[in-house]
Amino acid sequence: MAFTWTDDWPSAATVLTASHLANLQTNIGTLLHGTLLNANVSASGAIQERKFRFDVTSGHRHTGSDSTAINPAVRNYRYGLSVIRNSDNAIGINAGTLEIGGTLYNLTTATSLAPATAGDWVTGAEAATIFCYVYAYVSAGALAFKLSTEPPDLSYSDDTTTEYPLRYQKYASTYYRCLGAVWNDPDSNLEEIFVDLDHGVAAGTFLDNYVAGRADRVMKTIWTPKIVAVWHSDDATPIATEPFSEFWSTIRMDSQFTLLAGHQSAVEGYHSWRAGTAYQAGIHTYVKQSAGVAGGFTLEEPGVDTITHWMAWTDDFHADA
Repeated sequence: MAFTWTDDWPSAATVLTASHLANLQTNIGTLLHGTLLNANVSASGAIQERKFRFDVTSGHRHTGSDSTAINPAVRNYRYGLSVIRNSDNAIGINAGTLEIGGTLYNLTTATSLAPATAGDWVTGAEAATIFCYVYAYVSAGALAFKLSTEPPDLSYSDDTTTEYPLRYQKYASTYYRCLGAVWNDPDSNLEEIFVDLDHGVAAGTFLDNYVAGRADRVMKTIWTPKIVAVWHSDDATPIATEPFSEFWSTIRMDSQFTLLAGHQSAVEGYHSWRAGTAYQAGIHTYVKQSAGVAGGFTLEEPGVDTITHWMAWTDDFHADA
């Protein structure tokens, strides 16, 4: 501690005067009554935090503004921040909390991205028949969002690739955490096909009215799907007696499909069974997630002007799932 006394006694023989005593009293008061400045304390002083006793009830609250914040971040934590289709040309991101690189960040007001806006892309641009991947990143200490044509290829913001699902991309020196994806159809309109990466669910609804006719539909879940259910109509306006195809497919831990397929309708007893993999909207292939490759599955050519609904789940995440 650095402190200068008002008076200096050169020898023991120096006689104290009333003025000396008054100055001494003032100096001691300075030391004992909290009027020392930072300049009075040496930067190399051996004052250790363990020597202090903290009041946990009414003591100083570590807010991060005048002290280091207490960081309760849980690796890969996410609350909210759901990715939705706002309209044909806008992707919504709801409020929530997200962990990136060991720190929690809050989004208090919903925001949106527009695939047609070049500045909303970190890489790539709007195109027909693609999944628009939605990424969160930190800009000026706050959450910001961009689109990309590339699925995640890193486990975490430390360049590792061993932890699944893969959640991150790295552009330049910035880490981007993937939240999900939305499908852009052949007319460059966003469809009701979306993926939520962290909550283990993906879903989609589409009317298959391709001008070019029937085609396989490749659906992305980002993570490796475990269970996929598909409902497929025979036409765009099914009536009570028309069959409504129902396909269930379960991906087992040995990465094979166990397929149950059938037809049902609103009329009791009106149903039939048939093989699923070669029929309209049957699930015939799937892809496991790997670095730069989104997990997903392929639907056998849905019929022209037919409606297809699908959902996919995963109960947990494994590198070999």
